[in-house]
Amino acid sequence: RKAMTAQVKIYQFEQEFREKRKLLERRLVDIYKTKNLGFTEFMVEPNNFLSEAETAYFFGKILASDLRLVSEIKNTKEQWVKAKSAHELEMDKIQKIFLIQKIMNYKSSV
Repeated sequence: RKAMTAQVKIYQFEQEFREKRKLLERRLVDIYKTKNLGFTEFMVEPNNFLSEAETAYFFGKILASDLRLVSEIKNTKEQWVKAKSAHELEMDKIQKIFLIQKIMNYKSSV
């Protein structure tokens, strides 16, 4: 049961990591490969209603959001790797116990 719970946890971390990474990939494609940046382009045009302070504020918000996403991806991957390593160690321990039991059973039957 413990091994199954660990496998579910590993799967959940993996899925979360993949979803967040995909979100970041789409975000990067939108930023760097799209010619029309929409609102971002509008904010930096010289003759618009936004002041430099407002433009800086909006870019700060966008950057903070992107950095938060990168941090979440990093943390999720770390949790995934730790959970996977812990599960692999537990499974290795279980296999060793079964092997010892087999050896003990064999010795007692001989």
